[in-house]
Amino acid sequence: MKTSRLLLLTTAAMALAQTAAAEDALKVVTSIKPLYSLTTALTAGTATETTLLVKGAASPHTYNMTPSEARALQNADVVFWIGPALEHFLDKPLDALGGNAQIVELEDAPGVETLAPREGGAFEAHEHDEDDHEGHDHEEDGRDDHDHEAGHDEHNHDGEVDPHMWLDPLNARAFAAAMAATLAENDPANAEIYADNAEKLEARLDGLTTDIQAQIDAVNAKPYVVFHDAFH
Repeated sequence: MKTSRLLLLTTAAMALAQTAAAEDALKVVTSIKPLYSLTTALTAGTATETTLLVKGAASPHTYNMTPSEARALQNADVVFWIGPALEHFLDKPLDALGGNAQIVELEDAPGVETLAPREGGAFEAHEHDEDDHEGHDHEEDGRDDHDHEAGHDEHNHDGEVDPHMWLDPLNARAFAAAMAATLAENDPANAEIYADNAEKLEARLDGLTTDIQAQIDAVNAKPYVVFHDAFH
């Protein structure tokens, strides 16, 4: 009987300890998958809770948050995003819900190279003829006409920078350094783990850069066509 009671008390104490640890864990919200990937690499071995907003095949240009994601943003300690040029949907939610978090706009991170949006020719805004919309069911793909037009407006990149900077692994390297410093600042108890993970991630990104450059060099002179100007 005493053994059973002791076992129950021990189990209850462990549950309480786990609950307290979960409540104390650093809570991070990331906007897009690449930032989520960098964050999970940097936080490996810690109890940090990371939430991804733009999931699946959704676009950061036209995303709408769910109520659970809004709660995660409200409870966040840190928010990582590229900036308003890419995740325009976060502008107002960050003002309304992100007041308790350190918000890191990674396009401003040290070492990040930005490019001006391209203009002229195929990069200019375009108008749709009625025929362009025939056979396209906006409801079927989860967007209404307003979202569709908003998406085109965002793709025209009226801002001062091309928002696809995260596709450059050298920029990803700069992002990771800024993110590791932010995590250590907000969770000093795990600062050494973040620094160690950042060093390993930097080596992986350096290797990735070398691999990608070798592949690009082999086809660098060949023209190609894309349907979204994301590869500036």
